[in-house]
Amino acid sequence: MDSVDGKVVWSYAGFAPILVRYLQNRLGYVINGKELFKSGEMMLGNMKHELWDFQKDAVQEWIDSGCYGIIKAPTGAGKTQNGCAIIKRMETRTIICVHTADLLIGVWFNRLIEQFGEGIRNKIGIIGGGLTKRDRKIMRVCGDGFEENIGKDIVIATSQSLLNRLSDLGRQRFGLLVYDEIHHAPAEQFKKVVNAIRAPARVGLSATLLRGDGMSPMMQGLIGDVVYRIGIRELVKKGILVEPIFSTIIIDDEECKSKIGKSQIRRGMNDMERANRAKQI
Repeated sequence: MDSVDGKVVWSYAGFAPILVRYLQNRLGYVINGKELFKSGEMMLGNMKHELWDFQKDAVQEWIDSGCYGIIKAPTGAGKTQNGCAIIKRMETRTIICVHTADLLIGVWFNRLIEQFGEGIRNKIGIIGGGLTKRDRKIMRVCGDGFEENIGKDIVIATSQSLLNRLSDLGRQRFGLLVYDEIHHAPAEQFKKVVNAIRAPARVGLSATLLRGDGMSPMMQGLIGDVVYRIGIRELVKKGILVEPIFSTIIIDDEECKSKIGKSQIRRGMNDMERANRAKQI
């Protein structure tokens, strides 16, 4: 057998696409077999709402960084709007990962309809969120079958709902992964989901990148570096957000004070009991 002048790099199935994009776009490697990471394309209408200039900058920085990385912006800065703009720019099969039913339906599903119109409903698959058949009928989306939903052009799913279908998830080819509240991704179970998803383009969205368990750097390993960040004070100066006002609540009611104090004492005693039981075990 003739020798091949090249290198073989092993990685998780889901991480392979981001590795391919990094080697090609950042380091200039010639990659063979890229067709393995291609996914279907889709056509979307124009977005109904325009982006603010700082949102346009965030999207462009993400694109210039090779179409992977994290956008950090405070609550109220329109990170979902950034995500919709990126989905529009890529126009490829997309999976959106969230960690609550409220983000699944109240934020992403509703925002996609708002931005791209009613015609996008038949392109969306929803996995998780505790939806009943009646809920799905009212929302005018497909049934609750996993295969039916995972095969859609845009899949919105809770990470919890994907944990038991990792092998099936790994067989899907997406062009884009949008992970909302990316600071949740380093959790042991959620990390498995990210590793299983085959998507060469990845964007993480979050208002905070700090974790109490010291696993914050894992976010960069799963999604990429922070490619754009903007703070609340800068957005206040731009007139996008209002200056927050912090107030201290003083309780003068003696009965309320007594109840709060007793509650704190009971909680402290319960904590001590749990700690003692743990020592005995």
